Amino acid sequence: MSQENLDNLQNADGNSTPEQEEVKNIVSQENAPNVEETKVDDTIESKEEESSSIDVVAKDATETVVEEAEEASDAEETVKEVKEIPILNYSKMTTDELYDEANKLVNGEAVQSIKQHIDQIREQFYELINKDKKEKEEAFLAEGGNVIDFRYESYIKNQFNSVYNDYRKKRDSFYKVIEDQQSKNYEYRLGLIDELKHLINKEEKMSDTFKEFRDIQDKWSSAGQVPKAKSSDLWRNYHHHIENFYDYLRLNNEMRDLDFKHNLEEKIKIVERAEYLVNESSIKVAFDELQLLHRLWKEETGPVAKEYRDAIWDRFSNATKIIHDRRHEHMKELKSEWTEHLTAKEEICKSIVEIASEDGNSHSQWQSRIKRIEGLKKEFQTVGRVAKSHNDEIWQKFKDATRVFNKKKNDFYKGLKKEQIDNLEKKLKFVDLAESLKDSEDWKETTETLKRIQSDWKKIGHVPKAQSDEIWNKFRGACNHFFDRLTENRKGKDSELITNFEEKSKLFEVVDKVELPSDTKEAVALLKEYINKWKMIGSVPRDKRSIENQFNNLIDKLFDKLDLDKNETALIKFKNRIESFLASDEMNKVYHERDVIRKKMDEIRKEVSQLDNNLGFFNVSPDNPLVKDVTRKIDRLKENLSLWKKKLDYLRSI
Repeated sequence: MSQENLDNLQNADGNSTPEQEEVKNIVSQENAPNVEETKVDDTIESKEEESSSIDVVAKDATETVVEEAEEASDAEETVKEVKEIPILNYSKMTTDELYDEANKLVNGEAVQSIKQHIDQIREQFYELINKDKKEKEEAFLAEGGNVIDFRYESYIKNQFNSVYNDYRKKRDSFYKVIEDQQSKNYEYRLGLIDELKHLINKEEKMSDTFKEFRDIQDKWSSAGQVPKAKSSDLWRNYHHHIENFYDYLRLNNEMRDLDFKHNLEEKIKIVERAEYLVNESSIKVAFDELQLLHRLWKEETGPVAKEYRDAIWDRFSNATKIIHDRRHEHMKELKSEWTEHLTAKEEICKSIVEIASEDGNSHSQWQSRIKRIEGLKKEFQTVGRVAKSHNDEIWQKFKDATRVFNKKKNDFYKGLKKEQIDNLEKKLKFVDLAESLKDSEDWKETTETLKRIQSDWKKIGHVPKAQSDEIWNKFRGACNHFFDRLTENRKGKDSELITNFEEKSKLFEVVDKVELPSDTKEAVALLKEYINKWKMIGSVPRDKRSIENQFNNLIDKLFDKLDLDKNETALIKFKNRIESFLASDEMNKVYHERDVIRKKMDEIRKEVSQLDNNLGFFNVSPDNPLVKDVTRKIDRLKENLSLWKKKLDYLRSI
């Protein structure tokens, strides 16, 4: 067999192994002299054998051993027949459903049949558990919790872990059984080699010996796997004694041809299956089955006639090479994709670090960042896998980046929690105040107070979420209770105000037509009586208050007709106007009058002081006309000051 044929065997597994190197050493002996021809003793009962045929068989047998040695691939892997169990869409299941499915598989199916299922279930289960944990942690932190105090408990997680531990125990037990069985198989195969070794010393018919040889081969073929580390040496030892046996027996051409024919038929089946796999769409399926075909070639089939040997092997090698080349190209594409995935994941880590370092420390800004980080996390998970050599490194980068972000986020919300507690204390004071005023009948003062604290409430800021709704409902309830009462009170007063307006309109007509008595005192008494009646009637609707000014102006005109002291008349008019303001609940006008009086009094005092200072500069007789004029002016100012003081005293008395 050529070196090129041997090299094709490497392509089946994609690696050159020590066993293949040993095969190369065997192949290098092809140029050595053929096995020495020996004469068949007359005691061998096979009259049909001829010396020339035996020689050919011996030669071909030697070459067959070499060929089979060349066909040895790398160390064997255990081939297990497993039940095909459909893989469900685990991504659509809940944690409870995933647990039920895992429990059903672990307790109802063979452990060697469910590895892929359990791995996918576990990955999806922990993705959901981690998501639930993250959401609960974020809710805990948003409510003011400290990240070091957060504890996550999950009953279903504990149940799942229990089932998964059962699976691991069964899996370990299964592989322990395989390991023990392989050790037994190894000892059993050593016994077969020992039987094979002693065949050449048996004195019996060649056909009987050959039958025993075939039985040993059948037993060897069905003996099962052996430990991987011992496979190659065992294989070489077995074929060494196979070669010795062929050399010794010199099988006759007919028996050998039958064996070669059977082996050729089996090898053709293997080759045809390999050639079919060339067009298999899934390179993984094709490659995995190709491995099995090489094991069958090595273990289940023997040598073929020399004239077919190279041709059948070339067909098998060519199919192997095509599949291997496809796999090589596929791996190149995968590595390219993995490189792209690595770059994308590195960019995501970089983006997370940038978001963590952004300025701005408000709740809304942090909520926006959290949403962006969540998006990046999902993107990281869906990007796709990277090369195994970079997997731990990029995962650590991702964890470090998110850890930096989470620390800054937690630091912010710790500070926010303290601020919210302070805000809570302020708002609780407003709640107490509102509840203490909700039944008040001091409508005006209470209305102003509640409006003010409602405005202040909005300026305080957020409180811990757990108390937010409770204190707001208490505060709003107290305020609404008072304002509902105020509305009902005003509804009752509206009708009363209209009645007051009608009565005041009638009284206005009476006063407008009155004929004042000639006696001043009687006239003043009558006007004061009208003023008192007016006040006793009460307030009028806001849009009708112009009647108040009309009445005041009418009274002022009537007082002007009387022979009264000017200041007395002014004081009466002033009191009447102020009482009108009070009746209409127009305190702002009362306060305005007070401010005007104080300002006027200050101006008069300054003017009197200035005039007194000016008199001090005149060194003339008091009878001087200029001095008399200044003195009269000072007296008038003081008289006015006295009137303004009386007005102010009146305001202070109400």
